Amino acid sequence: NRPGQLLGPITFVIGDRTLIAGFDQGVRGMRLGGRRRMYIPPSMAWGSQGTSGIPPNASVVFEVELTTLVQ
Repeated sequence: NRPGQLLGPITFVIGDRTLIAGFDQGVRGMRLGGRRRMYIPPSMAWGSQGTSGIPPNASVVFEVELTTLVQ
């Protein structure tokens, strides 16, 4: 993925550890229709390993809009 590239929508359950810790923590408390910019440090992203397209020890930024909420 490239900087500024739009992804999604994605479906996930908060706390099920399918996403990086920073994303999971960042969406907690969001309201339906809410938008948030999340700055996630390497320790809560992919750390010293990195991943495909994300270098080791990289901070990442996500802009998120919560479009569906199931409780």
